[in-house]
Amino acid sequence: MRKRQSEEDGDRIDGGCAVAIELPKESKKELVSSIRKYFEVHLDEDIGDLKAELLLDYLLREICPTVYNKAIRDAQAFFHDRAADLGGTCYEPEMTFWQKSSGKDNPPRS
Repeated sequence: MRKRQSEEDGDRIDGGCAVAIELPKESKKELVSSIRKYFEVHLDEDIGDLKAELLLDYLLREICPTVYNKAIRDAQAFFHDRAADLGGTCYEPEMTFWQKSSGKDNPPRS
């Protein structure tokens, strides 16, 4: 079961997993304002802060975990692809000291 905790720096929606979605109070205030504006402009309906905040809480609980999980999968794929090519990207030839020298037994001069 999910519970809502109030914190000094923001509200936290705890979905019972290790990662909770936390919003600073100022961000939440801006999002509530945006939701109210959306309803007014696109749905021709004036809603108050309470309804907008309830909708935001619902979206954070229901929709955000799906978006978060997708972002995590995308990040994993990105880093997996980069790690798979690490040898080709970061390869440095070895034992090149004598190959760069002018003579067979003489080290290169600085």
